Amino acid sequence: MVQYDNKPRRFAAYICMALSIAAALLSAVLCARLPFTAPADAEEVSVSPAAEPELPPLPAPEEIPAPAPESAGPADGGRDSAAPEAGGEAAGIRPGDLMAGYIDGLIFIKPTYRLPDDTVVAPKPAKSAFGRSKKPSDTARVLEEAELLLNGRELIWSPDRKTADDKWINWYRDDTIFAVTWRQRSAGMDLTFCEVVVAHPSQFRRYMADNSFSSRYRYTPTQMSNTVNAVVGISGDFCKYRKLGIVVYGSKLCRCETRKLDICFVDSSGNLKFVRRGELAGEEEVKQYIADNDIRFSLAFGPIMIEDGKNVVPTKKYPVGQILEDYTRCSISQLGEGHYLIAVASRGRSELPLKKLANELLEMGVDNAYALDGGQTASIVINGRLANPVDFGEERLMSDIIYFATAVPKDK
Repeated sequence: MVQYDNKPRRFAAYICMALSIAAALLSAVLCARLPFTAPADAEEVSVSPAAEPELPPLPAPEEIPAPAPESAGPADGGRDSAAPEAGGEAAGIRPGDLMAGYIDGLIFIKPTYRLPDDTVVAPKPAKSAFGRSKKPSDTARVLEEAELLLNGRELIWSPDRKTADDKWINWYRDDTIFAVTWRQRSAGMDLTFCEVVVAHPSQFRRYMADNSFSSRYRYTPTQMSNTVNAVVGISGDFCKYRKLGIVVYGSKLCRCETRKLDICFVDSSGNLKFVRRGELAGEEEVKQYIADNDIRFSLAFGPIMIEDGKNVVPTKKYPVGQILEDYTRCSISQLGEGHYLIAVASRGRSELPLKKLANELLEMGVDNAYALDGGQTASIVINGRLANPVDFGEERLMSDIIYFATAVPKDK
């Protein structure tokens, strides 16, 4: 179930009621003509009725007739839209017109949607909001439509980006999420990227098979993505395959092994928080960290690849991921508030140690990155389809995914 944040609607209604009362009082005191000139750059703002929630009706202000002008005004009694001549007198306005002068500057406050933490299945994304093309320039229109959501964020994706020949670019856009996947080749690597912007941090989520850490069942990333109505689903850390690391799911500590793995925590604001192995000493300290930082879930794989704009991939062995060898890689980065980049580098064209992918991300301007499980596990799913080539041509059965969901309610 999607929770609707009603505060903006109530706030807008209170403002309008206050302005109405103020306008009536002003007109009662003045009882005279008042000048009103529309701003030169005034622009009519229209809001689709389907997207605008109904606000409570405003109380009608008491109408006080204005003194009759010396010359006849508009035939319908409304205010004259023409500006007065220099030194002349402005056309008389009614109290309602005075209030309209203020309300003309108000813009409808868009509702905010969030997904409750205990929701397992997200709202179903609209099929019409998905799209695909082999031409990067075809995404220009989608980016224009997403302008309000993007809110000035600088994207890595661009309609001018050079992509791999004859490979699909996939996207999804609605009022609460924009996602795009593409493939490109660089430094001998076959790279698949997924860039995502969400309106609310609750849209960045984690799903364990059967919604349980204790489940013994495994599913493919595509199956789990479809189960939870993911716009984009990404293979996670496959935490049930090993007994290492700190696992938090639904804000609850499920496993506490602190010495072996770097951990990526995700807090209630959707921020990635990196903690190096050994920094948290034991269960009580981990629980305190979870409470103090309002942690929703964790990813237990690693290592940390990029931190503060520096390549920090270990030069020696790491317990998981074969970081020094030729291996398909997967990573997650946060580019800003509600803004993420997932990368998969597929092996086959050249040696692919983890440090090589970190260097590529740094060149793209990424200043933080964390390694997820790679190899055959590495998967990006959009619109129920794999966006990247998987090792051995077949998805792996696994225990978990991370995913991004729409927050637009079903009835909207």
